[in-house]
Amino acid sequence: MDKKRYRRKHRPGTSRRDIRRAEKMLINILAGILVLLTIIFARNILLPLPDEGIIPIENVAAFAISPQTFADLKSLSNRNNVNFVEVLTIFSLSENFFPPGSIMPTKEELENEFFRNYRNIKRSHSQDQINTYKKILGTLLNEIESFPIAQEYMTSGENGYYFSDTFGAARTYGGDRKHEGTDIMDRKNARGRIPVVSMTNGVIRNIGWGELGGYNIGINSASGNYYYYAHFDSFAPGLQQGDTVEPGQLLGFMGDSGYGSEGTRGMFAVHLHVGIKVNSDITENGMFWINPYVFLRNIEGYRD
Repeated sequence: MDKKRYRRKHRPGTSRRDIRRAEKMLINILAGILVLLTIIFARNILLPLPDEGIIPIENVAAFAISPQTFADLKSLSNRNNVNFVEVLTIFSLSENFFPPGSIMPTKEELENEFFRNYRNIKRSHSQDQINTYKKILGTLLNEIESFPIAQEYMTSGENGYYFSDTFGAARTYGGDRKHEGTDIMDRKNARGRIPVVSMTNGVIRNIGWGELGGYNIGINSASGNYYYYAHFDSFAPGLQQGDTVEPGQLLGFMGDSGYGSEGTRGMFAVHLHVGIKVNSDITENGMFWINPYVFLRNIEGYRD
């Protein structure tokens, strides 16, 4: 036999068995790729990739969830054994933080539509996005431990107070602007009558007079959030800048100071203005005013 022909015919790696083995391996690889592509395609249809759309800061600031929906979410979270702050965050994200004209669902709708689809709704948002807004809401809920009115005046009767959601309402003193807080009104409209207490732990950053806020106090919490109380008739004796305060501690008495030079009173009804400025990097300057209304209703104990 011609030795050269033998060598060419039987060179290592060129046998039919090796070729068939290579073809089988290639077919298996292609089949695996096809299965993987099918899974990815199905996942994108059934479980959409996270939607990283930008939430308008004005929606977050207004935080226009109704107290009833807030209370229903809390109740259903307990019933379903799910963390309430996470639920509140994911519901807020799913509703784009409640733009103007948002319709709040009933408790039954929350149960049947939101909680039954909770896992899929959660997957539609990245964990980074959830964590960012969960930190904002969770910190506020954790820090606010006291309603800013002394316990004995927490009544809806004539001896107490009333308030509504006026965040964003038009104001004209000092130029056209929007209201950046909640006004708690004295039903008797009597300055110096109702004690005002701190909602949180913190350090007094400023105490004194401001043309808009009259006699006012600003408190920084450990998180960097800023709690602003305005229109005092008088401050608690001895209180000064740099003092530490705790929830329920007396700050002063509700009044009607402001809208003028120091000592101006009587330009509006007696009330306490509560403002909350959140420390967060979702804005360029790192802080923004958020609507205190639902947080006040929550700590007050929401009632129809």
